[in-house]
Amino acid sequence: MYTITKYRLRKDVDYAFRLARKHKSNKLYVKRFEENLDKNIDILTELLFNREYSPSPSFCFIIKEPKLREIFAAKFIDRIVHHVYYNMVVKMFDSLLIEDSYSCRVGKGTHYGVRRLYKKVQQASENYRKEIYSL
Repeated sequence: MYTITKYRLRKDVDYAFRLARKHKSNKLYVKRFEENLDKNIDILTELLFNREYSPSPSFCFIIKEPKLREIFAAKFIDRIVHHVYYNMVVKMFDSLLIEDSYSCRVGKGTHYGVRRLYKKVQQASENYRKEIYSL
């Protein structure tokens, strides 16, 4: 079982805040959260540590470019929690995935996948001397 100290969780929440704030530092909701940053991070840490946190309802809006879409966005504090959760479970799940699983994995982007494909094709075709089929 994975246990975490309140001190460790506080550091994780602080780091998650910085990730959630990235490219949004001029937004009003971020500035409001930053007005009492230490207090807000302490409150969120307490809620998470005591298992009393519950997410707020998302808000919905429509965008028209590049095509008409309905977007459901989480509140900023919920985005911080998303980062906390992701940062905790990514290491656990990443080690369970096969090498050729690429979606949303650090260091496993499109270029990595293409390089792996070329390598596997070369290997299976015995350096392109043998005809191979793939699905």
